[in-house]
Amino acid sequence: MSTLRISKKVARHFVESSSATFPSTAILGYHGTSMEAFQMLLQTGSLCGKPVGGHICRNNYNQRVASKGSLHFAPRYENLPPYLSGYCAEMRKEGFDSRIALGLARGFAELNAKICHFSHLANLDLTKLSHYHLTVDLNYTLKQVAAVYRLKQWASYRRVLESRGVGPQELEQIIRKVRADMPHRKGVILVFAAEMTGEFRFKPGDMGTDVCFSCPQGLPYPYILKAIPLGLREKEYFASFRAFVGR
Repeated sequence: MSTLRISKKVARHFVESSSATFPSTAILGYHGTSMEAFQMLLQTGSLCGKPVGGHICRNNYNQRVASKGSLHFAPRYENLPPYLSGYCAEMRKEGFDSRIALGLARGFAELNAKICHFSHLANLDLTKLSHYHLTVDLNYTLKQVAAVYRLKQWASYRRVLESRGVGPQELEQIIRKVRADMPHRKGVILVFAAEMTGEFRFKPGDMGTDVCFSCPQGLPYPYILKAIPLGLREKEYFASFRAFVGR
């Protein structure tokens, strides 16, 4: 995606904050995402929420979560609002802290990097539930190519791939490409600002260690303190838009 299409104002925000340090009280939590999602953030000025819906997920409090447009993140429990004090006490009792939160965000960033890279190569639309579940259910091994085109339980996903012009040979090539790029694509961590607590209503997520909130219009970039590129490809992209801002 060309840097000429991104907003210089938004890009400057992340360039200027890249070397900044923030007090722990200013950080609400960490969101792991892909380079593709970050590129869209630079274009639109907002971080998109969950792209799909249509299925019901509930947390341990029987609250519905993971709806379309929601955003999930690994929190710093000490900075969550008072109405989540019971949940925070449970998490701290289990030993969860900011170090673990950052590690969880890193894991989700790496997963999302793989999912979004595959969906781009396969020309999939992650706003469609069947396309999204296909990318999540794949384990990206070459052995799985034969299973996708042979086993009955993969029939619906096979139809999705075929509708995008992806046959067995194309799928094998895509998986080879994804696997070859995995060591170099690790995603991006976004640091959420604690001031978000005055604008959004939060609740425990469906993973047990995450927090979510509804954000159908996307999260405006000023609520994101900084972005941390994790892999070589992400760092190369960050270097390109830094050069763009400096023009």
